[in-house]
Amino acid sequence: MKFVIAVIQSHRLELVRDALAGIGVESMTVSEVRRFGLQETHKEFYRGAEYAVGYLTKTRIEFAVSDELASRAVDALRQAAVTGEVGDGRIYVSELTHVIQIRSGKMDASVDAL
Repeated sequence: MKFVIAVIQSHRLELVRDALAGIGVESMTVSEVRRFGLQETHKEFYRGAEYAVGYLTKTRIEFAVSDELASRAVDALRQAAVTGEVGDGRIYVSELTHVIQIRSGKMDASVDAL
């Protein structure tokens, strides 16, 4: 199995979710994160004062998929998340050695069954 983590632009979340659901990825964890990277800082105003902000709000998606579905899931995710602009995000794929269902204690159960 593979564990996929993607950090994407927040406004692309619904498109990514729909694309992944369309190929059979039925569950994922979604978090709002702040990313600091190569993009320039931008200025924001708060109560009349100007601040340089280096953190950008992004959305982090995590899910586990079978080895057979992994490349299709990554392709679908990328196609749905891409805007062609700087800051589209990253996709990380790693090997997943164990999955344990907390409720039942089943190990290496099918990802869909969890």
